[in-house]
This record gives sequence, C-alpha cells and structure tokens, in this order.
Amino acid sequence: MMSYVSVSLGAFFAGTCVAWMWCHRRTASAHRALQATHDAMQKEQAERTAAWEQLAHSTIPLVAVLNAQMKTVISQTEQAATDLGQRFGMIAARATAQAKESAHLFGDGEMSLDTVLKTTDTMLEGFVGDVMKSSEMALQIATIMDEVERSTKAITGMIGEIEFIADQTRLLALNAAIEAARAGEHGRGFAVVADEVTKLANRSGQAASSINSLVMDVQKNTTLAMGTVENLASVDLSKTLSIKHRLDKLTRDLAERNNTLKSAVMNSKSHADELARDVGQIIMALQFQDITRQKLEHVIEPLTEVRTVMDALIRGMLHEQEGAKMDFLAKLDRSYTMEEERAVFHQAAIGYVPAPSEESAPSGDANVTLF
Repeated sequence: MMSYVSVSLGAFFAGTCVAWMWCHRRTASAHRALQATHDAMQKEQAERTAAWEQLAHSTIPLVAVLNAQMKTVISQTEQAATDLGQRFGMIAARATAQAKESAHLFGDGEMSLDTVLKTTDTMLEGFVGDVMKSSEMALQIATIMDEVERSTKAITGMIGEIEFIADQTRLLALNAAIEAARAGEHGRGFAVVADEVTKLANRSGQAASSINSLVMDVQKNTTLAMGTVENLASVDLSKTLSIKHRLDKLTRDLAERNNTLKSAVMNSKSHADELARDVGQIIMALQFQDITRQKLEHVIEPLTEVRTVMDALIRGMLHEQEGAKMDFLAKLDRSYTMEEERAVFHQAAIGYVPAPSEESAPSGDANVTLF
C-alpha cells in the first residue's frame, strides 16, 4: 500500500514538473515574440523620427533664407516705390513750373517766341526722360514682385512636404497605439509615446495649414500688385507720349501762327495743371507698396516662429514652446492693421479665441497704415 502511494506521489510530482517546464517555455516564447515586435516598432519609429528631424534640419536654414529674401524684397520694393514717387513728384514740379512760365510768358511780354520754343522743348525733353525712367522703375517693381511670387511658391512646396510628413507620422502613431494596446501592460509606456507623437503631428499639420493660407494670400496680392504696376507703366507712358505729341503740335503752330500763341500756351498750362493733379493721384496709388510691406512682414513673423518651433523640436524642448506659440498668435492678431488680414487669420486659426486686451487693433474705419 505504501509503495502504491509513493509511486502515485512521484508520478504527480513528475507530471507537475513537466507541465511547469512546458508552460515556462511557452511563456518565454511569447515574451520573445512580443519583444521582437516591440523592437521592430521602435526601430520604425526611430527611422520616422530621424526623417522628421532631417526635414527640420533642412527647413530651419530654408526659413532663414526665405526670411532674408523677403526682407530684401521689402527693402527693394520700398526703395523702388520711393524713387518712383520722387520721379513723379519731379514730373509734377516740372508741370507746375511749366504752367507758371506759360502764364508769365504773356504777363510781361518780354519773352520772345524763340525763347518760348526753346524753353518748352527743354521742358518736354526732361518731362519725357523722367517719365521713361519712371516706367523703367515700374518694370523693376514688377520683376521684384515676380521674385516674391517664386519665393512663396517655394514655401508652398515645403509646406506640402511638412503636411505629408505630419500625415505619415499620425498614421505611424495610430499603428503604434494599436500594437501597444495588443501588447497590454507591456505596451503601456509605448502607448504614451504614440499619443505624444500624434499630438506633435497634429500641431505640425495645423501650423503648415496656417502658413499655407498666409502664403496663398501673399501670392494673390502680389499678382494683383504686379498687374497694377504693369498697367501703370503702360498707361503713364502712353499718356505722356500723347501729351508730348500734342505739345509738339502746339509749338509748331506757335512758329506758324503767332496770333494763336497765347491761346495755345494757356491750353498747355491747363494740361500741365491736370497732369500735376494726375501725378498726385498716381503717387497716392503707389502706396500699395506699404500694404505689401506690411503683409510680407506678417509672413516673416510666423515663418520665424516655425523656425523656432522646429529648432526646439530638434533640441527636444518642443513642450516649452507651446505657451510661446499662443502668445505669438495673440501678438500676431494684435499686430494686424487690415481687416483682410484679420479675416484670413481668424479663418485659418480655427479654435483660437483672442484674449481681451487694451492693445487691440485700432477701431474705426482705418484698414491700413500708409506712408
């Protein structure tokens, strides 16, 4: 009887040991499989992160270059518009001087017909020369605007690349979260990482969309400005040549018919006065340069902010930039002086609610600050 019990106990212990060894091997095999999956996912995530960091490394100097280019464009456009305004001012001054001299011609009767013809010819030559120079400056402005358009197109291409990386990162984070859920307790930490990656991708996508909207607005207004400058150059040149031909005809009539000299000169004075008024209106129209400068400056500011955020991403301190980003949005909102800019901003910055501030944009009907 004791032998039977001993044999039974021995068999029981042997079976228990075999079962334990079998379970241990299965558990070890499952752990190795889970570890292999986890390592593969970490490797893939590391590759994605490296690609994102590489993009950030290449984008940071690009943003700096584009900022410098747009600042150069602002300076050149402002200088060209200022020179153009000065030239038109000289034209207006010449026209005014011509009108005064024409009135003085018959005021004292001391000037001869030959002197009148020479004076008129000199003034016409200077007048046409100034207008031709002004037309050349208008074409230079059009060339500068074309450079701005090419720069904004380059920015648009880079934004598309950023949006693509953000979408791929979100997809990777979703897959990582699914795999972490499958892993259960062992994947909890990796699930937190996947969630943070998703948030980062969402913020990058939102920033890219906002920048894209601003760039599209800059492209639209640049195209309009180019059309305005080209039309201005064409119209002004045609008008100037027309006036020159008319004045040439008048001077020929002066030589042929001295009796009609006074009437012709007074007509010339009237035309000069009209030209001075037209030039004054043209100078006012040239204030588009200030609008373009303000909009370009408001493009440079968010581009600089993007560069800062990307730099923080590379240095692993992106979480420290979140509050600064919100401060930047509020500052950018307060800096706008045009209703069009505010409308684009609030449409693009979905979910952004500006905080009340005494430094809000100016009230009333003022839409833009001009020079």
